Amino acid sequence: MPKNLRFHPEVAAELKEAIDFGLEKWPDRVGDLLEEYEGRLNLIIDEDPSLRREMAYGVKRINLRRFPYHIIFLPSEDSVFIIAFCDSRKQPNYWKDRF
Repeated sequence: MPKNLRFHPEVAAELKEAIDFGLEKWPDRVGDLLEEYEGRLNLIIDEDPSLRREMAYGVKRINLRRFPYHIIFLPSEDSVFIIAFCDSRKQPNYWKDRF
């Protein structure tokens, strides 16, 4: 059964920040960033256990391969809550109060 994705409201702003940064630093690769982000969301939905890391409290993380970002999420039986789209260069665990 397909899982529903739910997003914390800050995820959209984090993705926009990543796109804006990408447009400054590597404008020809922003499309690749978005493609990989969407691909990782599909892996989360498909429950591919090989590409995600278990964290505390049932929270999981999946890294983007070509970019310094990862997606923090909390799966449940019928949905997945996307907690954060993190820049790996920022303060770790800043998102912990979101779930």
